[in-house]
Amino acid sequence: MPRCYQCCFHDWVCENGIVSIMRIETRALEAFASVMKLGTVTAAAGVLARSQPAVTRSLQQLEERTGLALFERRSGRLVPTPEAHELYETVRETFEVAGKVERRAEEIRRRLRGELRVACVPAFSQRFIAQAVFDFSQLYPDVVVQVSTRFSAVLAEDLRAREVDVGIVTYHLLDETLSCSTFTTCNEVLAMPREHPLATRRNVGLRDLAGERLVVLGDKDPYRHRLEQALAAAEIVPGTLTVTDSSTTACSLALCGLGIAVINPISALELVGAGLVMRALPELDAPYVTTLVHRHDVHPTGFVRRFLEVVQKVRDRELARANELCKSMP
Repeated sequence: MPRCYQCCFHDWVCENGIVSIMRIETRALEAFASVMKLGTVTAAAGVLARSQPAVTRSLQQLEERTGLALFERRSGRLVPTPEAHELYETVRETFEVAGKVERRAEEIRRRLRGELRVACVPAFSQRFIAQAVFDFSQLYPDVVVQVSTRFSAVLAEDLRAREVDVGIVTYHLLDETLSCSTFTTCNEVLAMPREHPLATRRNVGLRDLAGERLVVLGDKDPYRHRLEQALAAAEIVPGTLTVTDSSTTACSLALCGLGIAVINPISALELVGAGLVMRALPELDAPYVTTLVHRHDVHPTGFVRRFLEVVQKVRDRELARANELCKSMP
Protein backbone atom coordinates (compact mmCIF):
# COMPACT_ATOMS: atom_id res chain seq x y z
CA MET A 1 0.00 0.00 0.00
CA PRO A 2 1.54 3.43 -0.96
CA ARG A 3 2.51 5.59 1.95
CA CYS A 4 0.20 8.45 0.96
CA TYR A 5 -2.76 6.06 0.86
CA GLN A 6 -1.86 4.69 4.27
CA CYS A 7 -1.86 8.18 5.73
CA CYS A 8 -5.22 9.02 4.18
CA PHE A 9 -6.72 5.78 5.45
CA HIS A 10 -5.31 6.39 8.95
CA ASP A 11 -6.75 9.91 9.01
CA TRP A 12 -10.15 8.64 7.86
CA VAL A 13 -10.18 5.90 10.51
CA CYS A 14 -9.29 8.34 13.26
CA GLU A 15 -11.82 10.94 12.13
CA ASN A 16 -14.60 8.36 12.20
CA GLY A 17 -13.70 7.02 15.61
CA ILE A 18 -13.07 3.49 14.36
CA VAL A 19 -9.84 3.15 16.35
CA SER A 20 -11.76 3.54 19.59
CA ILE A 21 -14.39 1.05 18.50
CA MET A 22 -11.82 -1.53 17.54
CA ARG A 23 -10.23 -1.28 21.00
CA ILE A 24 -13.42 -2.61 22.56
CA GLU A 25 -13.04 -6.36 22.66
CA THR A 26 -15.85 -8.53 21.38
CA ARG A 27 -15.73 -10.48 24.64
CA ALA A 28 -16.59 -7.29 26.54
CA LEU A 29 -19.58 -6.62 24.29
CA GLU A 30 -20.72 -10.23 24.61
CA ALA A 31 -20.51 -10.03 28.41
CA PHE A 32 -22.40 -6.72 28.47
CA ALA A 33 -25.15 -7.96 26.16
CA SER A 34 -25.56 -11.19 28.13
CA VAL A 35 -25.83 -9.41 31.48
CA MET A 36 -28.33 -6.94 30.06
CA LYS A 37 -30.42 -9.73 28.60
CA LEU A 38 -30.23 -12.24 31.45
CA GLY A 39 -30.06 -9.85 34.40
CA THR A 40 -27.16 -11.32 36.37
CA VAL A 41 -23.45 -11.97 36.02
CA THR A 42 -24.02 -15.56 37.13
CA ALA A 43 -26.48 -16.26 34.32
CA ALA A 44 -24.27 -14.51 31.77
CA ALA A 45 -21.22 -16.51 32.86
CA GLY A 46 -23.16 -19.74 32.43
CA VAL A 47 -24.28 -18.88 28.90
CA LEU A 48 -20.84 -17.65 27.84
CA ALA A 49 -19.02 -20.56 29.52
CA ARG A 50 -16.78 -18.16 31.44
CA SER A 51 -16.10 -17.58 35.10
CA GLN A 52 -18.00 -14.86 36.93
CA PRO A 53 -14.80 -12.87 37.62
CA ALA A 54 -14.00 -12.98 33.89
CA VAL A 55 -17.40 -11.54 33.02
CA THR A 56 -17.02 -8.85 35.68
CA ARG A 57 -13.60 -7.89 34.27
CA SER A 58 -15.10 -7.63 30.78
CA LEU A 59 -17.77 -5.25 32.09
CA GLN A 60 -15.14 -3.12 33.82
CA GLN A 61 -13.09 -3.01 30.63
CA LEU A 62 -16.13 -1.84 28.66
CA GLU A 63 -16.78 0.92 31.16
CA GLU A 64 -13.15 2.03 30.85
CA ARG A 65 -13.22 2.01 27.05
CA THR A 66 -16.50 3.88 26.80
CA GLY A 67 -16.00 6.23 29.73
CA LEU A 68 -19.51 5.39 30.94
CA ALA A 69 -20.81 4.09 34.24
CA LEU A 70 -22.91 1.21 32.97
CA PHE A 71 -23.88 -0.50 36.23
CA GLU A 72 -24.56 0.41 39.82
CA ARG A 73 -23.71 -2.08 42.56
CA ARG A 74 -26.70 -2.55 44.85
CA SER A 75 -26.78 -5.32 47.50
CA GLY A 76 -24.36 -7.41 45.50
CA ARG A 77 -26.27 -7.04 42.25
CA LEU A 78 -25.51 -5.06 39.12
CA VAL A 79 -28.24 -2.62 38.17
CA PRO A 80 -27.99 -1.13 34.63
CA THR A 81 -27.86 2.63 34.41
CA PRO A 82 -29.88 4.60 31.83
CA GLU A 83 -26.67 4.89 29.81
CA ALA A 84 -26.37 1.08 29.81
CA HIS A 85 -29.87 0.68 28.41
CA GLU A 86 -29.13 3.23 25.70
CA LEU A 87 -25.85 1.55 24.78
CA TYR A 88 -27.44 -1.89 24.81
CA GLU A 89 -29.72 -0.99 21.92
CA THR A 90 -26.70 -0.23 19.75
CA VAL A 91 -24.82 -3.32 20.90
CA ARG A 92 -27.84 -5.50 20.16
CA GLU A 93 -28.15 -4.00 16.68
CA THR A 94 -24.42 -4.57 16.16
CA PHE A 95 -24.74 -8.27 16.94
CA GLU A 96 -27.74 -8.51 14.61
CA VAL A 97 -25.66 -7.00 11.80
CA ALA A 98 -22.79 -9.36 12.61
CA GLY A 99 -25.23 -12.26 12.36
CA LYS A 100 -26.34 -11.08 8.93
CA VAL A 101 -22.70 -10.87 7.83
CA GLU A 102 -22.09 -14.43 9.02
CA ARG A 103 -25.19 -15.70 7.20
CA ARG A 104 -24.25 -13.92 3.98
CA ALA A 105 -20.69 -15.28 4.16
CA GLU A 106 -22.04 -18.80 4.68
CA GLU A 107 -24.38 -18.31 1.74
CA ILE A 108 -21.47 -17.32 -0.50
CA ARG A 109 -19.37 -20.27 0.71
CA ARG A 110 -22.28 -22.63 0.14
CA ARG A 111 -22.83 -21.34 -3.38
CA LEU A 112 -19.15 -21.79 -4.18
CA ARG A 113 -19.21 -25.32 -2.75
CA GLY A 114 -22.33 -26.17 -4.67
CA GLU A 115 -25.17 -26.56 -2.18
CA LEU A 116 -28.90 -26.16 -2.68
CA ARG A 117 -31.44 -25.88 0.16
CA VAL A 118 -34.95 -26.93 -0.80
CA ALA A 119 -38.01 -26.88 1.44
CA CYS A 120 -41.63 -27.78 0.78
CA VAL A 121 -44.95 -28.20 2.54
CA PRO A 122 -45.85 -31.76 3.68
CA ALA A 123 -47.98 -32.54 0.60
CA PHE A 124 -44.83 -32.48 -1.58
CA SER A 125 -42.42 -33.91 0.98
CA GLN A 126 -42.34 -37.55 -0.05
CA ARG A 127 -42.33 -39.03 -3.54
CA PHE A 128 -42.68 -35.71 -5.36
CA ILE A 129 -39.67 -33.90 -3.91
CA ALA A 130 -37.63 -37.11 -3.94
CA GLN A 131 -38.24 -37.46 -7.68
CA ALA A 132 -37.34 -33.81 -8.29
CA VAL A 133 -34.08 -34.13 -6.34
CA PHE A 134 -33.25 -37.39 -8.14
CA ASP A 135 -33.79 -35.82 -11.59
CA PHE A 136 -31.72 -32.80 -10.56
CA SER A 137 -28.90 -35.00 -9.25
CA GLN A 138 -28.61 -36.63 -12.66
CA LEU A 139 -27.69 -33.20 -14.03
CA TYR A 140 -25.60 -31.99 -11.07
CA PRO A 141 -24.26 -35.05 -9.25
CA ASP A 142 -21.75 -33.01 -7.22
CA VAL A 143 -24.23 -30.50 -5.80
CA VAL A 144 -25.27 -31.19 -2.20
CA VAL A 145 -29.04 -30.87 -1.82
CA GLN A 146 -30.60 -30.27 1.60
CA VAL A 147 -34.31 -31.13 1.72
CA SER A 148 -36.63 -30.16 4.57
CA THR A 149 -40.36 -30.08 5.26
CA ARG A 150 -41.96 -26.96 6.72
CA PHE A 151 -45.34 -25.32 6.94
CA SER A 152 -45.97 -22.40 4.61
CA ALA A 153 -45.63 -19.54 7.11
CA VAL A 154 -42.34 -20.88 8.47
CA LEU A 155 -41.02 -21.66 5.00
CA ALA A 156 -41.68 -18.16 3.70
CA GLU A 157 -39.93 -16.65 6.74
CA ASP A 158 -36.94 -18.94 6.22
CA LEU A 159 -36.71 -17.83 2.59
CA ARG A 160 -36.60 -14.21 3.71
CA ALA A 161 -33.92 -15.09 6.27
CA ARG A 162 -31.81 -16.78 3.55
CA GLU A 163 -32.08 -20.16 5.20
CA VAL A 164 -33.80 -21.72 2.15
CA ASP A 165 -33.06 -21.25 -1.56
CA VAL A 166 -36.18 -22.71 -3.18
CA GLY A 167 -39.53 -23.51 -1.60
CA ILE A 168 -43.04 -24.75 -2.38
CA VAL A 169 -45.79 -23.23 -0.23
CA THR A 170 -49.56 -23.66 -0.20
CA TYR A 171 -51.94 -20.96 -1.43
CA HIS A 172 -50.96 -17.80 -3.27
CA LEU A 173 -47.99 -15.95 -1.79
CA LEU A 174 -47.34 -12.28 -2.50
CA ASP A 175 -44.09 -10.89 -1.14
CA GLU A 176 -42.00 -8.13 -2.70
CA THR A 177 -38.79 -9.63 -1.27
CA LEU A 178 -39.44 -13.03 -2.88
CA SER A 179 -39.92 -14.25 -6.43
CA CYS A 180 -43.26 -16.07 -6.45
CA SER A 181 -44.96 -17.96 -9.27
CA THR A 182 -48.07 -20.12 -9.23
CA PHE A 183 -47.01 -23.76 -9.06
CA THR A 184 -50.28 -25.73 -9.07
CA THR A 185 -53.97 -24.94 -9.56
CA CYS A 186 -55.17 -28.56 -9.88
CA ASN A 187 -58.57 -29.67 -8.61
CA GLU A 188 -58.97 -31.73 -5.48
CA VAL A 189 -59.75 -35.41 -6.09
CA LEU A 190 -61.55 -38.25 -4.33
CA ALA A 191 -59.26 -40.96 -2.95
CA MET A 192 -60.57 -44.37 -1.90
CA PRO A 193 -59.48 -48.02 -1.74
CA ARG A 194 -59.99 -50.06 -4.91
CA GLU A 195 -62.61 -52.15 -3.08
CA HIS A 196 -64.91 -49.14 -2.61
CA PRO A 197 -68.09 -49.26 -4.78
CA LEU A 198 -67.41 -45.79 -6.24
CA ALA A 199 -63.96 -46.94 -7.40
CA THR A 200 -65.63 -48.94 -10.16
CA ARG A 201 -67.28 -45.82 -11.58
CA ARG A 202 -65.49 -43.55 -14.01
CA ASN A 203 -67.68 -40.54 -13.21
CA VAL A 204 -68.50 -39.54 -9.64
CA GLY A 205 -70.67 -36.60 -8.59
CA LEU A 206 -71.44 -34.77 -5.39
CA ARG A 207 -74.70 -36.72 -4.88
CA ASP A 208 -72.69 -39.94 -4.78
CA LEU A 209 -71.22 -38.71 -1.50
CA ALA A 210 -74.58 -38.74 0.29
CA GLY A 211 -74.22 -40.94 3.36
CA GLU A 212 -70.59 -41.75 2.55
CA ARG A 213 -67.94 -41.59 5.26
CA LEU A 214 -65.43 -38.84 4.39
CA VAL A 215 -61.86 -38.14 5.44
CA VAL A 216 -61.25 -34.39 5.60
CA LEU A 217 -58.63 -31.97 6.84
CA GLY A 218 -59.02 -29.71 9.89
CA ASP A 219 -61.77 -27.12 10.24
CA LYS A 220 -59.36 -24.32 9.26
CA ASP A 221 -58.61 -25.87 5.88
CA PRO A 222 -60.15 -23.74 3.06
CA TYR A 223 -60.64 -26.76 0.80
CA ARG A 224 -62.75 -28.47 3.45
CA HIS A 225 -64.86 -25.32 3.71
CA ARG A 226 -65.46 -25.34 -0.05
CA LEU A 227 -66.49 -28.99 0.08
CA GLU A 228 -68.89 -28.36 2.94
CA GLN A 229 -70.38 -25.36 1.12
CA ALA A 230 -70.85 -27.39 -2.07
CA LEU A 231 -72.51 -30.25 -0.18
CA ALA A 232 -74.78 -27.87 1.72
CA ALA A 233 -75.79 -26.06 -1.47
CA ALA A 234 -76.80 -29.39 -3.02
CA GLU A 235 -78.53 -30.46 0.23
CA ILE A 236 -76.27 -33.50 0.52
CA VAL A 237 -75.50 -34.96 3.94
CA PRO A 238 -72.39 -37.14 4.10
CA GLY A 239 -71.75 -39.88 6.64
CA THR A 240 -69.32 -39.77 9.53
CA LEU A 241 -66.26 -37.56 9.14
CA THR A 242 -62.72 -38.56 10.04
CA VAL A 243 -60.55 -35.47 10.52
CA THR A 244 -56.77 -35.11 10.25
CA ASP A 245 -54.31 -32.26 9.80
CA SER A 246 -52.19 -34.11 7.22
CA SER A 247 -53.04 -34.77 3.59
CA THR A 248 -50.76 -37.82 3.57
CA THR A 249 -52.48 -39.21 6.65
CA ALA A 250 -55.86 -38.56 5.01
CA CYS A 251 -54.85 -40.81 2.11
CA SER A 252 -53.68 -43.54 4.49
CA LEU A 253 -56.98 -43.36 6.39
CA ALA A 254 -58.89 -43.63 3.11
CA LEU A 255 -56.81 -46.62 2.03
CA CYS A 256 -57.67 -48.36 5.31
CA GLY A 257 -61.38 -47.93 4.59
CA LEU A 258 -62.20 -45.10 6.98
CA GLY A 259 -63.84 -43.03 4.25
CA ILE A 260 -63.32 -41.22 0.98
CA ALA A 261 -60.60 -38.58 1.21
CA VAL A 262 -61.15 -35.29 -0.58
CA ILE A 263 -57.56 -34.35 -1.17
CA ASN A 264 -54.98 -32.85 -3.50
CA PRO A 265 -53.77 -35.23 -6.25
CA ILE A 266 -50.08 -34.91 -5.28
CA SER A 267 -50.76 -36.51 -1.91
CA ALA A 268 -53.07 -39.14 -3.40
CA LEU A 269 -50.37 -40.28 -5.82
CA GLU A 270 -48.24 -41.39 -2.88
CA LEU A 271 -50.46 -44.43 -2.22
CA VAL A 272 -51.70 -45.35 -5.69
CA GLY A 273 -49.23 -48.22 -5.76
CA ALA A 274 -50.68 -49.52 -2.49
CA GLY A 275 -54.22 -49.72 -3.88
CA LEU A 276 -55.58 -46.18 -3.59
CA VAL A 277 -57.90 -45.15 -6.43
CA MET A 278 -58.40 -41.57 -7.57
CA ARG A 279 -61.56 -40.07 -9.04
CA ALA A 280 -62.20 -36.55 -10.27
CA LEU A 281 -65.03 -34.48 -8.80
CA PRO A 282 -65.73 -31.77 -11.42
CA GLU A 283 -68.64 -30.30 -9.45
CA LEU A 284 -66.29 -29.22 -6.65
CA ASP A 285 -64.60 -25.91 -7.39
CA ALA A 286 -61.61 -26.25 -5.07
CA PRO A 287 -58.34 -25.90 -6.98
CA TYR A 288 -55.27 -26.88 -4.99
CA VAL A 289 -53.14 -23.71 -5.24
CA THR A 290 -49.44 -23.71 -4.42
CA THR A 291 -46.60 -21.29 -5.10
CA LEU A 292 -43.00 -21.87 -6.15
CA VAL A 293 -40.74 -19.40 -4.36
CA HIS A 294 -37.13 -18.30 -4.40
CA ARG A 295 -35.41 -15.14 -3.20
CA HIS A 296 -36.03 -12.14 -5.41
CA ASP A 297 -32.71 -10.44 -4.64
CA VAL A 298 -30.68 -13.37 -6.02
CA HIS A 299 -31.28 -14.07 -9.70
CA PRO A 300 -31.51 -17.84 -10.21
CA THR A 301 -28.46 -18.86 -12.16
CA GLY A 302 -26.71 -22.16 -12.74
CA PHE A 303 -27.98 -25.09 -10.73
CA VAL A 304 -30.63 -23.04 -8.86
CA ARG A 305 -32.30 -22.09 -12.11
CA ARG A 306 -32.02 -25.66 -13.35
CA PHE A 307 -33.69 -26.99 -10.21
CA LEU A 308 -36.61 -24.61 -10.78
CA GLU A 309 -36.95 -26.07 -14.28
CA VAL A 310 -36.68 -29.65 -13.03
CA VAL A 311 -39.29 -29.30 -10.30
CA GLN A 312 -41.77 -27.82 -12.78
CA LYS A 313 -41.23 -30.73 -15.17
CA VAL A 314 -41.87 -33.17 -12.34
CA ARG A 315 -45.06 -31.26 -11.49
CA ASP A 316 -46.31 -31.50 -15.09
CA ARG A 317 -45.50 -35.21 -15.22
CA GLU A 318 -47.16 -36.01 -11.89
CA LEU A 319 -50.33 -34.04 -12.61
CA ALA A 320 -50.66 -35.68 -16.04
CA ARG A 321 -50.33 -39.06 -14.31
CA ALA A 322 -52.98 -38.10 -11.75
CA ASN A 323 -55.35 -37.06 -14.54
CA GLU A 324 -54.94 -40.42 -16.27
CA LEU A 325 -55.44 -42.36 -13.03
CA CYS A 326 -58.69 -40.51 -12.35
CA LYS A 327 -60.01 -41.99 -15.62
CA SER A 328 -58.60 -45.49 -15.30
CA MET A 329 -60.58 -48.43 -13.91
CA PRO A 330 -59.16 -50.57 -11.06
